[in-house]
Formats: sequence, structure tokens, C-alpha cells
Amino acid sequence: ATGSDMNIDCNFDDTARLVIINKWNSESYYCYDSIRGITSSNDPFLYWNNYDGDYTGTDYINPYSTGFRVNSSANTTINVTGHYYQYLALA
Repeated sequence: ATGSDMNIDCNFDDTARLVIINKWNSESYYCYDSIRGITSSNDPFLYWNNYDGDYTGTDYINPYSTGFRVNSSANTTINVTGHYYQYLALA
């Protein structure tokens, strides 16, 4: 990760409809889906380590024409400079 906005090109025909992001060697899983909304504003997500329901008030990811964009605002969670992440994205 770079801490800056990053376009993740998944080679889709449209934006991703499901995105799960995990920090390498961590139990932190962030789940975004098109039902809750992957939009250009604050996106509700599920934090799979907790069962507290939807988390809101963050803008960590945005739609991207062929995948998704990880925002620089996620630089303390899913876009920390120098850390590695794995993701699963479905269209």
C-alpha cells in the first residue's frame, strides 16, 4: 500500500460489487458490497472481526470503472504505507 489513492484494476466491465480486504498477517477483514453501497461518499461496511452490524462514516473505497479505488483516507486501516494487503473482488 502507498497511503495515496490507488485504483485497483480488476479487469471488470464495471465497478466491483463485492470487495473484501485483509491486511496481510492480520485478522482484520473489511467487507464492502453493492447492497450497502460502494459509492463516492461514505460507504457502510462490515468489519468481520466484530458482529456490531454496519460501520459507517468512512470513505475508504470508491467505485472505479474496472474495479475499485482505495482512498488515501484509509491510510490508517486498509491503505497503510509499507504494509501488504490481499483482496477478493467480484463484479
